[in-house]
Amino acid sequence: MAGINAARRAKGESPLVFPLETMIGAMAQYVSVGGAGKFQPMNANYGLVPPLAERVKGPKSLRNEMSAHRALDVLEQFCETEQVFMANKEE
Repeated sequence: MAGINAARRAKGESPLVFPLETMIGAMAQYVSVGGAGKFQPMNANYGLVPPLAERVKGPKSLRNEMSAHRALDVLEQFCETEQVFMANKEE
């Protein structure tokens, strides 16, 4: 993303900032802004993305699956709005 945004900046375009609901957006936010307290490097995890709008009853895996589906929907909207090509998009 740094390289893509450097090229966009050189062309006078605004940077691409992925939505917080996506893992890349949530991790970029965590790295650039940080969380509560001292910064600690970490792997991707669903604790970085905003919570779902409604409480999900059931196993944690169901909540994670719903977060993943939300991320894909948000990412698809983002790519359409920003005119970014999504490889392997199923039709």
